[in-house]
Amino acid sequence: MLFVAHARYIPGMLHLRWITDIHHRVPSDDAALRSHRESILNNLEAFCTAAAADRPDMVIDTGDDIETTLDPVADERLHKEFHDYWSPVRGNSIRLAGNHDVACFQTGDLSRSFGFVSSVHIEKFRDATVICWDADPTPLRGAGRTFYTASAENLHDLALALDIAPAHKPVFLFSHIPLHALGNEEWLGPSERSNPTKSHYSNTADILTLIEERNLKIICLAGHRHVTTNLYYNDKIHLITQDRFTRNLALPNRPVSVNTSDIIVDRGAVDIHMYGAVPRTYRF
Repeated sequence: MLFVAHARYIPGMLHLRWITDIHHRVPSDDAALRSHRESILNNLEAFCTAAAADRPDMVIDTGDDIETTLDPVADERLHKEFHDYWSPVRGNSIRLAGNHDVACFQTGDLSRSFGFVSSVHIEKFRDATVICWDADPTPLRGAGRTFYTASAENLHDLALALDIAPAHKPVFLFSHIPLHALGNEEWLGPSERSNPTKSHYSNTADILTLIEERNLKIICLAGHRHVTTNLYYNDKIHLITQDRFTRNLALPNRPVSVNTSDIIVDRGAVDIHMYGAVPRTYRF
């Protein structure tokens, strides 16, 4: 593992901006799909322009930047297009690969060509620690389901990262795949539980024990699910997935726009302002 850690002690509040699951897709002759692609690119451009102007302390992208075609040539073209749109915030951002991003590539290839993180990246700010965890998002399949399981190496990397984090500051842990689902995923909605083709997270509770052992206040932020959920596990761990934007009728499982949040840490208070189909704010 290549470990990347930095320390920045910035006066005043800490401002993080988070984006996920854009699913930039190939052009289409279908009017609805063409409109969907244009909307995504327009909103992505607006997000990057605004983030460059607002200058948050850090911009984090938790992946699925593209809608994979399963064709390496077409996927590479999509990645290049996204990379160009991302250029205004490239110098102040961290990008984690999602399962669609790596469908035709290895994460290391994406890192060299398009700037994805291929390591655990840590930023130690004055008021919080940010960990961007590059857990492998490649799916496993069996019994009619798709599973995502962190490898032993992934968990080892996470443990090392958590050991660096000061106990008296909140820790923001970003990944593409949500860390864990409790009790056979009772926190999923009924439609997700009843659909065996939905994504499931087969990490055991060991991943939560790993966090609890370090006596840290952890806010885990992930994409992938296209719904907003704040699972209150205990007073030390929150698992949050980000909302999707307005549904596109032709593509019921994809956002029509971009999913974003502003995360503010000010004098010990943490506010997460989520913008999507059901905007909301979490305070910790």
